Amino acid sequence: MSGQPCENCHASKPQQRSTGKAQRKKRVDRPLYSQITSGHAKSRAVTKDQVEAGSRYDQTALLGVLQTQLVQMNPDLPTKARIGHGRKKLGWKALNRNNVSTDIVRPLTCNKTEVLSSSMQLHQDNEAMIVDARDELLALEHEADSITRGGTPTYDQLYTYVAKMPRAKRAERIEIARTQRGTEDFRVPFAHQSTSRSRL
Repeated sequence: MSGQPCENCHASKPQQRSTGKAQRKKRVDRPLYSQITSGHAKSRAVTKDQVEAGSRYDQTALLGVLQTQLVQMNPDLPTKARIGHGRKKLGWKALNRNNVSTDIVRPLTCNKTEVLSSSMQLHQDNEAMIVDARDELLALEHEADSITRGGTPTYDQLYTYVAKMPRAKRAERIEIARTQRGTEDFRVPFAHQSTSRSRL
């Protein structure tokens, strides 16, 4: 229903307005010319129009799968995704119902450019998390090396080192960062990487 949240991406659907034009009948044969549904077998398409229809079907289907995967990774993306420079409104824009492909099992329901942008943001955030976690582990390794370099470490040295582990809450900090990827709330879990949020 117009004006209600989209079931797949939770973004609010805009009210549809009549343009006064007769709606073009959508073709229902696109799956016949898909490389995805045919298992990448030799295309049965015989005309340029059919090839293009199959390609559009495949692109939309793959974008729908990507959207689904991104929402599974972070359910807040539809409402909190950070998209582009200087944009104040967060999240994804929902497509009008007439623009959602009904011949696809998991159709794209939000703006494709924003879904693709979020995919890139998640990649950037993933890389920042990995580098940050790597540097945190390197710091621990260097500290351990420093303790043992002078010979057998004392009980107090070992106790001090081990006692840092639960206090640091590393797993919890990584989990928090993981669930915030692609949103305005994202911060790397440790202090090794810059906390500035990259934008496209």
